[in-house]
Amino acid sequence: MRGDYGDAWEDHEARRRVRDGRFERGFPYPEWRGEPLAGRNILIHAEQGLGDEIMFASCISDLIEQGARCVIECDPRLAAIYARSFPQAVVHGARRDEDRNWLAQEPAIEVQVAVGTLPRYLRKSRSDFPRRDAYLTADAERAAAWRERLAAQGGKLKVGISWLGGTAKTRSGMRSIPLEQWLPVLRLKNVQFVSLQHGMEASPRIEPGPDVVVHQFPDASTSLDETAALTTALDLVVTVDNTVAHLAGALGRPVYVLLPASPDWRWLWEGEAVPWYPSARAYRQGRGEGWAPVVASVAAEIARHAARVSTG
Repeated sequence: MRGDYGDAWEDHEARRRVRDGRFERGFPYPEWRGEPLAGRNILIHAEQGLGDEIMFASCISDLIEQGARCVIECDPRLAAIYARSFPQAVVHGARRDEDRNWLAQEPAIEVQVAVGTLPRYLRKSRSDFPRRDAYLTADAERAAAWRERLAAQGGKLKVGISWLGGTAKTRSGMRSIPLEQWLPVLRLKNVQFVSLQHGMEASPRIEPGPDVVVHQFPDASTSLDETAALTTALDLVVTVDNTVAHLAGALGRPVYVLLPASPDWRWLWEGEAVPWYPSARAYRQGRGEGWAPVVASVAAEIARHAARVSTG
């Protein structure tokens, strides 16, 4: 949280000593420990949650640039995006409990590394974070189709929103903001709001208050790849701490991330900048305060943005 990465990544390895073994995958290859990888085959395997996978994948390009031949095992929902974004790599989407016979068909693996361990060697300080506009790439044809579909709604600012994050075990109550508390944002003029919240697919329109509509496109939720295409077509994303925040940042889209007073470590303790995602801007809840001041600040910024669009 302080950005003291040189020391903190060593402590981050303690996750692998958790007794239930969920962080140890048991692949039968030597562990990569930061040595040169040019011309060598490395297995980068998944761990932790979907947002974590997306965030730590920002390090994969570093290995490719070093000349490593990367075999990436990822959540199946990420496979299409990763295959497009890392064309030099072999990408395999797999459940954690899936058999590993697929590895026999790939180049002989020489070393392995958990994706969450990559920063231990590649992000030792703030200066090690590259200013990449994006490292994931959406389907260009699908993004163009979404732009055309959204344009049919008029020349308003197109803003995607997501208001639920996490599970009971990952502090969902602290990270989520009930949609009714978004009304100062949702009542803004010259803005078309689009839901990026998964699990809301049953209704084409979400109506949290009088004269307020959030458009829901159920077909955007058919896959994460389709969600990425819609996200790329939007002007702005506003979200709580969840997978949408990571996806938008990895795609290089402007994204406002609304954070509780005690945020997760990846968003740091203070400041607007997010080292993982140069296109992201953090809006932080004050200690002892509710969400109203954060929502008001976001509403004012979106209003300024919408005014520029309407006059531009």
